[in-house]
This record gives sequence, C-alpha cells and structure tokens, in this order.
Amino acid sequence: MINDLHRSMKSQQEPAAAKKLSGGLVGYTDMHFGMEEDLFDKFGYKDDWIFEPVVFMG
Repeated sequence: MINDLHRSMKSQQEPAAAKKLSGGLVGYTDMHFGMEEDLFDKFGYKDDWIFEPVVFMG
C-alpha cells in the first residue's frame, strides 16, 4: 500500500488517487492496531503501556 501511494505521488497522478490510497492505508493501520489491542486484552499482555501513543507538543 505504501509503495502504491509513493508511486502515485511520484508519477503525479490525480490527487484523488493519492487520497484513495492514503485512506486505505489509514483504514489498514486502524484495523491492524485494533486487532493488536484485542490480542493484548485476550492474552493479558501487561506491558501494553509501551504501545500507548506518544503525543508531541511543540
């Protein structure tokens, strides 16, 4: 997916193509980390705090 987005941007395709690809990447990322969090809960993983998002204030 990320390679497709890179090719789309490099070849200067229509912005709609990059928007569609980036939307797919966001959806995949959301699904991936959601499943990961479910597995943490299911198996009682105690160090899940390591994976909490880091917010940069600048």
